[in-house]
Amino acid sequence: MLDLYTFKNPIAVDPNRFEKAYSTGISPEQMGRDPRDGGYGGYVNYGLNKGLWETWKVFKKATGMRPYEQPAIARPPPLTEEQMRRAAQGLEAGE
Repeated sequence: MLDLYTFKNPIAVDPNRFEKAYSTGISPEQMGRDPRDGGYGGYVNYGLNKGLWETWKVFKKATGMRPYEQPAIARPPPLTEEQMRRAAQGLEAGE
């Protein structure tokens, strides 16, 4: 069997936009492994779980359920305007 990942490129290049979005997918070995061992439990199990997940997403959207992820809320700055002004003056004076 030909292993395409035997030799690694010796030149390290920063990932670009396309490499970040690209996924090699699930290998047949990983698909067949038991879920307790980091696999997916087979194509039927994977398909059922994927279908249930998509159904759950549609159900949440249709019923207006709150999502699990809550949006981030920015906190106020820890310093008041006067404290920030004094800190800036201290940096300019070299203290």
